Amino acid sequence: SSGLSLSALTGSPGALQAIAVPDSDSPLTRLLTSGTTGRPKCVQRTHAQVSFLADSYRNTVGITRQDRILAAVPLCHGHGFCSGFLATLSAGATLFAEPRFQRRPTLQLLESERITIFSAVPFLFSLLADTNMPRQPDLRSVRLCVSGAGALKREIWHKVRDRLGLEIRQSYGSVETGALTVNLDQNLEATCESVGTPLQGVEISIRHGGTPQGEEGAAGHVYARTPAAGESLEVESRSVCDPEGWIPMHDLGTVDSGGHLYLTGRRNGIVNVAGRKVSIEEVESVLRSHHAVAAVKVVPCLDNYGEDAVRAMVVLNSPCTRRDLTEHCRLSLSEYKIPRVVDFYDSIK
Repeated sequence: SSGLSLSALTGSPGALQAIAVPDSDSPLTRLLTSGTTGRPKCVQRTHAQVSFLADSYRNTVGITRQDRILAAVPLCHGHGFCSGFLATLSAGATLFAEPRFQRRPTLQLLESERITIFSAVPFLFSLLADTNMPRQPDLRSVRLCVSGAGALKREIWHKVRDRLGLEIRQSYGSVETGALTVNLDQNLEATCESVGTPLQGVEISIRHGGTPQGEEGAAGHVYARTPAAGESLEVESRSVCDPEGWIPMHDLGTVDSGGHLYLTGRRNGIVNVAGRKVSIEEVESVLRSHHAVAAVKVVPCLDNYGEDAVRAMVVLNSPCTRRDLTEHCRLSLSEYKIPRVVDFYDSIK
């Protein structure tokens, strides 16, 4: 792992003066999304949109030049891009990016480099809490742990606090929207399952079939409105927003009286595997293309860590093994999309 500071990127103040100021509406970044708000797509964001996202996150969370940030998620991921890369550049902080996550080196790095902000996903936090170390690491320098890209269960929150002394704060967002919320509640234990309240300049509402309404009540469809929303390049440049600027997140949730957002499920056929979205339709389509498959149904299941994984229920029309189907999927799917469990049935209803 290596540290990277803003000063190392920009050089001397004189060098900054020689850089032309770009048009705020010109494209700056393109990120691939696995499909939080719909089908997988490429999302383009302008200088102004990236600037808003960076400033909104920095100001809401309170990141300063003195912070030392460890990102245990890829910086091309929506969570890592904002809580790691943009947060560092915006505040002039120091970033430590791990090319490969390893449990013991990560815990050692948190201690030795006096990390103040640590961003990861629930699965990685759980792994760290289960890691046996010769000596309990001193993590008192860590003032903020930010989890994203997946639901944080209360039992994992308590395990991490009790074993590592870290209190995890959930955040919420997508590649299409950027970061939307973060839980900065003082009584964090009471609201640890909430993804928090909106960042500065961001709006979150729950829709029950009509116009968006941010009222406490039954679960409804989550909508977001943010100046950081990018454009889909799937076919041609087009906004991911509706005419009023609202973005359907394809999540279900509630908002309590304190404005805290709680996510309760997904609207569409998506499985969240360690923060990466897997389309059920895509996996089923690949499996159906195998000559021995007569019918298939893909559903979420829980792995040994209690995290979501992909399970395939298959009806065969000729002899075939689980390994045959796994290797068939590997030709067309990323590793995390391949069914972890394959069960054979005589019929599927």
